[in-house]
Amino acid sequence: MDDDTTLWRVNGWGRQLVGPSRPYWWDNRQRIPDAQVYAQLTNEGRILHRDSAGNERWCGPGSLLLFKHGEASSYGQPPGERTPYRCAWVALLGAGLYEHWNWLQSRCGSVHELGDDDRVPQALERLMDLSDERSRATPLARAAAVHSFVNQLLAVLDERRTAGTRTPLDRALEELMAQPVSVGTLKELARRHGVSREHLTRAAHLRLGRPPAAWLTEIRLNRALQLLRETALPIAEVARQSGFPSAHTLARQVRRSAGRSPARVRRG
Repeated sequence: MDDDTTLWRVNGWGRQLVGPSRPYWWDNRQRIPDAQVYAQLTNEGRILHRDSAGNERWCGPGSLLLFKHGEASSYGQPPGERTPYRCAWVALLGAGLYEHWNWLQSRCGSVHELGDDDRVPQALERLMDLSDERSRATPLARAAAVHSFVNQLLAVLDERRTAGTRTPLDRALEELMAQPVSVGTLKELARRHGVSREHLTRAAHLRLGRPPAAWLTEIRLNRALQLLRETALPIAEVARQSGFPSAHTLARQVRRSAGRSPARVRRG
């Protein structure tokens, strides 16, 4: 197989305006090439999407439609629709992309109301600009851009998919695990997410298998010892970068753990 077959690529793209009363309807079952997939963003007006089960949904401004050739879906403007329709779209091809798209649709759905979230529209514009022949981008650069677009699409849609199912406690625990140095105190973390400190502490204890305060202190202490040994940062800055509220608190924890002051740890 040559690069033109294997590399992910933009096989077509456009910024399209469909005038009032102009016929505009696509049935994806018989369209070719078989492995082509699409992302289409509605900018103005609306279209009707009909899925494989016959369910219909109107897609207005800010809605993103994902589909592929060969699937039992269709979309467009039914006869009698009088509003103009404007959209931006890309058609993508490449080895394995069809299966990836199928998984993306099954995981996140085919119609997405993006609202004011402009991450996908901006990524779509960047991809179309790079696909313009005037950009003189190489096939490898364009393949990398398609990969980047699909990855960002997945990240944004997956984030939106799970946002409604995560509880405030889930989000607090995620922040604790991802940013142990910078989350502040457990009380501050609990307040930010609207949960009680006691509830957060119990849940974190179950997740970590130990008291979260002790876990935080250990992580921050290890970070502080690393900074003391490997940098010349002032002690107060070491405390700040390792998550301790003050140089005094840092010094107390270092003496308790290492039996020496921060300055002696640094000299040693």
